[in-house]
Amino acid sequence: MAARVALIATACVLALPLSPAAHADDDCTAAAPEPTLQRDAYPSQSFRRRGSHKAFETARLGQGVVIEIEYGGCVDAVSRTVTLRIDRGNGHRSPWPVLARDILRELRADPSRRWYDPRLLAFLSTIAKESPAPEKVQRCFDGSRPGIDGCAFETGGGFGFEVHEEPTRTTLIVSQYDLI
Repeated sequence: MAARVALIATACVLALPLSPAAHADDDCTAAAPEPTLQRDAYPSQSFRRRGSHKAFETARLGQGVVIEIEYGGCVDAVSRTVTLRIDRGNGHRSPWPVLARDILRELRADPSRRWYDPRLLAFLSTIAKESPAPEKVQRCFDGSRPGIDGCAFETGGGFGFEVHEEPTRTTLIVSQYDLI
């Protein structure tokens, strides 16, 4: 059990909405992933399933920002990771957690599938105030820091944020996972 939690916590990915209509025909207790973004809301938008409990959604948001959402999970946890690839020279600047928060808040998402927990937005606001700005942060839902095996089941799951500066772009990774 601890190894499974550690694997999920290490992956540090985001939560899926549980939809009864989306259950697969296997032993998995989590719903199969469904698209988050409204249909045809963004150019180059796509949603691809990878088996019954994994999926990958992408779109070009404009102003040099591409979003990738990876869904996963099954019995003990459900998760989602959002990667924002931001081209250099488009006017976006740090604090990166604030930009990630604002992009997530403004996503044209299907209202029934706006996946993120409101605490994720608060987490991003809180870490934006840390000085120096963190390049990688993980917190459990209760505000504690994950242990070596990740967040304990009692915490309910956790959030993550990472920044990767590259010569031509900045990549932001925001994650949430729910332990069920």
